[in-house]
Amino acid sequence: MEQIKRCKAVITGNVQGVGLRVFVMDNASKLGITGWVRNMADGTVEMEAQGNPDKLDQLFATIKKGNFIIKVDNIDCTEIDCVEEASFIIKY
Repeated sequence: MEQIKRCKAVITGNVQGVGLRVFVMDNASKLGITGWVRNMADGTVEMEAQGNPDKLDQLFATIKKGNFIIKVDNIDCTEIDCVEEASFIIKY
């Protein structure tokens, strides 16, 4: 059976109004990762991601790298209990 873990993360930097949520959802979906992402009132982005640990590492490395608009300063991750879900979504 494949090992699965779930991480709750808070992302800081220039992360709102730059397409980060769609960027995260697209990359998570390509990697087969489930979870969600949402903007927070304090200017950070919060997310939960679940899947193969190596794929999660790939996702967080991609997020940290960002792109020409997205500039991530830090990703603070905590491992949490896994849940049943089928996809990766944006929460509003």
